[in-house]
Amino acid sequence: MPNHVINKICMQGDPKEIQSMLEQIKNDDFGIGTVDFDKIIPMPKSLDIESGTRTENGLKAYRQFIKSYTSGKTARNALKSLRNIPLESENAFLCQRPDISREEWDLGKAAWHNLQNYGVATWYDWCIGNWATKWNAYGYEKGVDYSGIAKDLSVSRSTVKRAVKDLEKTGLIRKEPHFRENGSATSNRYYLI
Repeated sequence: MPNHVINKICMQGDPKEIQSMLEQIKNDDFGIGTVDFDKIIPMPKSLDIESGTRTENGLKAYRQFIKSYTSGKTARNALKSLRNIPLESENAFLCQRPDISREEWDLGKAAWHNLQNYGVATWYDWCIGNWATKWNAYGYEKGVDYSGIAKDLSVSRSTVKRAVKDLEKTGLIRKEPHFRENGSATSNRYYLI
């Protein structure tokens, strides 16, 4: 069962500062009042590759190639040799692996480099790790005015919590907890800084 929820964000503060923040995080296709997580925590472009069996097959084959290509080399020489792998070496390996298509190979190679650079192979794991959801905010419709102060987001609750935490870390907002008379927490108020 999907975990789609609608979140309403109410903002109070200097209208110019609110407008500036909303401008910075808007989905360009739908305008002010929408949210694009990629504007808050940008995903590296190289991660935007297919996540699935073809990439997994290609990555497995590319790892086997790397192991073979660096076999017998010292750690230092192996690392140095990985900086500029000749295409002929890759093609020779692929000739021995008719079970791997060129598309799978290219996906696997990109995934391997993503793992080296970002610790994840594709968009899927990066989004889960950085946005706490696999999808960007969605559910917007063309022609709808989202410029009111209360904003609707169709994302999971944990995504909103993480996004708010990230906005706090970047210094865009400040959290002030509110309590009942008996001392129990009721809600938080957020201020633009």
